[in-house]
Amino acid sequence: MKKWIVVLVVAVVAIGFALFHFLKKDPNALWDIVHDGCTREQRLHGKPTPCVAVNLQEGWAIFKDAVGKTQVLLIPTKRVTGIEDPQIVANDAPNYWQAAWDARTYVQQRAPGILQRDEIALAINSKDARSQNQLHIHVDCIRSDVRDQLRLAQPHINDSWSDISVNGEAYRIKALDAEELRDENVFLLVLKQLPPGEEMGGETVAVVGATLAGNKEGFNVLAGRNGVGGNNGSSEVLEDHACAVAKK
Repeated sequence: MKKWIVVLVVAVVAIGFALFHFLKKDPNALWDIVHDGCTREQRLHGKPTPCVAVNLQEGWAIFKDAVGKTQVLLIPTKRVTGIEDPQIVANDAPNYWQAAWDARTYVQQRAPGILQRDEIALAINSKDARSQNQLHIHVDCIRSDVRDQLRLAQPHINDSWSDISVNGEAYRIKALDAEELRDENVFLLVLKQLPPGEEMGGETVAVVGATLAGNKEGFNVLAGRNGVGGNNGSSEVLEDHACAVAKK
């Protein structure tokens, strides 16, 4: 019996390792997984395999990323290339950020301890800092030092955009309450704050849970630009795929 358990564990690890390298080499791998796998299985058999969840009505899937124990990805079920795709700021665009925040339950299920609201981050990388040409929002634990920086800055964060340095990189930041995340399109908010002539492809965005003034539940929205102020275009670096924050 023990021998079969060892074989099974080795097989699972090998599959995860192979999938990680597959995703790195093929920029359309996520699209193929969601389109040819998850949504097809959901329609035919009522199961989201190999995803953990599929919502055909709202147009998104949740996929367990091969990197880290806790990280999951929110992925559209239709073809959406990334942050530069005009579909994400259309009037009828799905609320991918709200769906990604709701997907934190899958992170918590895999975390070694209880996560506080401000210990969960959502992130999307810029066009030049991503490996996949299908929009995906990383949902995972935040880095402990980033959480501490944002906690210190919280009294100075409000509903207007302001400049902040996080992890030594330049971002613009603003607060949203819980209702605004449900009602607003975060992508559109980021687009509207861009300087004239700048395009969305260079933007990286993070949404981090926060407790606002008056002990109100809300979020911090961070927008950075690839190559500006030391920003490398990847807000995923604000996350910790080892989820050390849950161990403290």
